Amino acid sequence: MAYDPMGDDPTSEGSAEMNDRIEIVSGRLGFMAERLIDLGIIGAAISVHVPGCRPIAVARGHTDLQRSMGLAHDHLFQIGSQTKMFVAVAVHILVKLNLLSYEDPVARHLPEIETLIRGNAVTVAHLLTHTSGIGSFTSFLEGLSEPDYVPWPIPSYSFEDILALARAHGVQFAPGARMLYCDTGYVLLGKIVERLSGRSLAAFLRAEILLPLGLNDTFVGSTGEWPRQRMARGYYIPAAGDVMPVDTGDVPELTWAGAAGDMIASLGDMIRFARAMMDPGNPTGVSIGDFARTTIECWDAGPDRAVGPDLYHGPIWGLGMMRQNWGGRQQWGHRGSTFGYRSSTFCDPDNGVAVSIFMTSLLRPDDLETAPMLLAESDMITAAAYFGACDIMEFA
Repeated sequence: MAYDPMGDDPTSEGSAEMNDRIEIVSGRLGFMAERLIDLGIIGAAISVHVPGCRPIAVARGHTDLQRSMGLAHDHLFQIGSQTKMFVAVAVHILVKLNLLSYEDPVARHLPEIETLIRGNAVTVAHLLTHTSGIGSFTSFLEGLSEPDYVPWPIPSYSFEDILALARAHGVQFAPGARMLYCDTGYVLLGKIVERLSGRSLAAFLRAEILLPLGLNDTFVGSTGEWPRQRMARGYYIPAAGDVMPVDTGDVPELTWAGAAGDMIASLGDMIRFARAMMDPGNPTGVSIGDFARTTIECWDAGPDRAVGPDLYHGPIWGLGMMRQNWGGRQQWGHRGSTFGYRSSTFCDPDNGVAVSIFMTSLLRPDDLETAPMLLAESDMITAAAYFGACDIMEFA
């Protein structure tokens, strides 16, 4: 029998008290999503899994700027850096197969990066925890060198291209000295998976993770193969002064993001993935315990260059997931963003609650207010969904 993490969802109605609480939570989340639409977001959707309860699903807004179709939960979206969780699962699988160790020097498997790390003893664990000190290639793609211009369409990028961008950014600190979020590290991890498995990363993810977990609505964007007619559309205005937004959901492929953020999924699949990671018996053999084997505190340099807590990526980072603390409870997961997309998925292995959210917007490179606003709003909705789920569990 195929693994089905959704198989224990109730098919019948629960108690009147539980259903009343579900309606209250759904209404609250709907109100928060409508507020996002009022703020100019194109579409927003939330899915919540509560053990012993029918699924909660809220969607508001539309799939595109033309408002041609209302947003629904079976639409697809770019999950951005949530991709890193899937790549980390692939690494954990290789470790369990004794093909890899967390303490392996990266250069043992990728000798070509010696010129990037300058002899530093960067390990697989350093890449997973963002403590390698390697420069992040996205510092250039995000327009930090030219704040008013990010080229579009972004051309195809090879592994060598990404290494060149990272090399130009330079080594930031000695391995293990601190945490600095690094997209390059996950591109390197993806290449290690390819070298050790003898398969493309896309083929490995599909065969070892997506198919076994029943994630039929999850795709690797670098392949260029996903159903674009089902995409919720994000938009981007490439340069200050431009007036015509580009549809970033219609790009031919996502090699610019690579193993750091090129995947596409539905909310339902993200909930399935989160539930599988809370189940040590899932077919991959990987669960939250593997991500939590090593944890570090997240510190980063702020706008004034003073080092302090990294509030975006923290407070705790594990081997491929971050750990949030809401109300004294721990939730594991990841956020993600690409041009015009923002998302997050978090789960609590102690009570089985899982929450996934995504939203689409029109992103401008010179807009310094929208991105922080979206982060704050998405975090508020995610936390509200989590605590609402905890309330419902009292009646499940």
